Amino acid sequence: MNDELTPEERAALRARIVGAAREITPVGAHRGAWIAGSIAAVLVVGIAGGVAVTSTLGAPQVATSPSPTPTASIVEPAPTPTPSASSVSPPERPEPAVVLGGRCEALLDADEAGGFIPEAVASPFANSSQSTPPRQNDMLGLLGGLSCAWSTDQDGFSVTVVPSAALPDGTVDAWRADERCGPGELCLAEKTIGDLWVGVNWWDPAYNRDPSPEVTAAVERVRAAAQDVLSTVEPRLAGAVGVPRDEVAGAPLPACAELDALVSDWAGADVETGYPSDNVASGPVWDIAVAAGVARFCGWSSYPTDGSGRALALGFYTQPLLGEPAAADLEERSMRPIDIPGTSAAWIEDGAPNGVSTTIIAVVGETRLTVYGNGRDTGEWVDLVSRLAADLDLAA
Repeated sequence: MNDELTPEERAALRARIVGAAREITPVGAHRGAWIAGSIAAVLVVGIAGGVAVTSTLGAPQVATSPSPTPTASIVEPAPTPTPSASSVSPPERPEPAVVLGGRCEALLDADEAGGFIPEAVASPFANSSQSTPPRQNDMLGLLGGLSCAWSTDQDGFSVTVVPSAALPDGTVDAWRADERCGPGELCLAEKTIGDLWVGVNWWDPAYNRDPSPEVTAAVERVRAAAQDVLSTVEPRLAGAVGVPRDEVAGAPLPACAELDALVSDWAGADVETGYPSDNVASGPVWDIAVAAGVARFCGWSSYPTDGSGRALALGFYTQPLLGEPAAADLEERSMRPIDIPGTSAAWIEDGAPNGVSTTIIAVVGETRLTVYGNGRDTGEWVDLVSRLAADLDLAA
């Protein structure tokens, strides 16, 4: 070896070493490209100190005086220990995120909504504790999605956005197959935008109306308007992200039939499945929430014909992860706190204006129950909620 290289020779050899190091192919499943970089660093440091490794790199010797034949010298990098399987970090899960931060105004502002329906305003009722289903936007937010509505007293539409990964099989097919996606609602437009699915609903201008040219024209008008809404929101959703909460189970809650015996025992009579009203959650958007395990609705009724029993109408929503309702929701409905065994907190509303005699909102852990109906007194409703809370506790 000779450490008396000229500056030009050092530069040429340095370039050659770095180039060769970059071409080294890593070996083994746990070795990264940084190995090649570390070899290059070792060799370049050697050159900087004036030491060239001729036997391994094939560089010509520059001799100024006779010298004994040098002994070949090999510089090898220190062995890199192979990490054990337990030390390999699992891939990081993305942080939960709601599309557009859950802000409906980022999807469509008031002026734009008014362009589709004159004087339309954002509809808070669509995301209240009294809506059907209650707090729909909060519920979809658990999946990383949102649902926004704009309306007047006579007309209205909504836009729902859900990460495609959270859609159950067949949801979009159902949306396309039957444009009447709920009582008084039309499913008129849908599209996948990046990793998100978006659908537009409209109040059905043909609902409970006899067929006529005017009705047909009204349906075609809202169909075209729904496509325009979709085109308007599409650019705002390009690149937007929605990620479900880690705690979302991704599987439906147990079937309501598992509670038949509990309800019959509480009611002291045989009950029929189903709440006696068409004002229940339904349609593809509701199906998404049910399939993902963030909601469930159960209903029963009993109407004795012999006069020996009491009629009963009972419905309730189960909404995991929603927790306590907002103070504004409770104040708006004049709900008062009530002690119910087995619950973290509970509130009751007596004599609701929609004909329901009693409504109770209760929290068990992070699960919210909304129980309502007719045909029993307050003490009996409290007992039912306590039984349902115990059932939830056992299921957990």
